[in-house]
Amino acid sequence: MATRHIVGLDIGSKFVKALQLSETSGKYTITEFGISEIPPQVSVTDVVNELFGRKNFRTKRVVSAVSGRFVFVRYISMPVMTDEELTNAAKYELGKYIPVEVDEVLHDSQKLEELPPTEGQEPEMRVLLVAARAAGRTLSRHGQLLVARGARGQLLNRLGTRPFRQITFLDDRAEGTLRFRAAR
Repeated sequence: MATRHIVGLDIGSKFVKALQLSETSGKYTITEFGISEIPPQVSVTDVVNELFGRKNFRTKRVVSAVSGRFVFVRYISMPVMTDEELTNAAKYELGKYIPVEVDEVLHDSQKLEELPPTEGQEPEMRVLLVAARAAGRTLSRHGQLLVARGARGQLLNRLGTRPFRQITFLDDRAEGTLRFRAAR
């Protein structure tokens, strides 16, 4: 049976930590671990590159946690529409749910499910809106760093008391944005 690997990456204010989990036949084991201090005047990118160069991580699949006051995840209900219509409508809806200007964030949306019809009302769907302040360090320290390393990764955001929600970032350098896809 094939072994699958994934690396968890924690980028803190003083340390970068990475842990590789390997799964074979449904059994998980820690197969590599590393920690590096972030010295003053050294970029986080350099510290991550040094850590990954020093350790024997066997995959480009990386998961990193995103948190902070400039990351916004909202579940909303909207009328049922196509994916293309949702892309356009989500930008306008997002402005109602975040405390910063929409132009200051990278954002995306995804239809999660169609809601059961309510008599006398237009059909609705549940939508996930995701935004991260572009000027903040959140995406540059996580998503962009991992994309630059060639990693295929996920950003995770804890939603209060709800479980972690996985948000896959997709590199789209031609448009200068990061797009997200939420796990179902």
